Amino acid sequence: MAGAWVVELSDDEKQTERGYFEFVQLPSVGDHLALRNPAGATDLLEVVDIEHVPVLITEAGASDGAEPTVTVFVQWMEQVEGG
Repeated sequence: MAGAWVVELSDDEKQTERGYFEFVQLPSVGDHLALRNPAGATDLLEVVDIEHVPVLITEAGASDGAEPTVTVFVQWMEQVEGG
């Protein structure tokens, strides 16, 4: 499993954190995600960017305790009926 933060970008450049999710495989730009919104409905979102923050591993195999992170940026497309 691969974990990533999902952040929704709005037209007015506001960022809304949708949460931390585990994926079987990280999505790519252009992929669609179906996520529940706070009201319990399902939103269809399009992946518009992905940010990877890697962690340097030293020759000794240490990473100073830091963890790599991935943020998936999405834009809302539509609410899916019956989701």
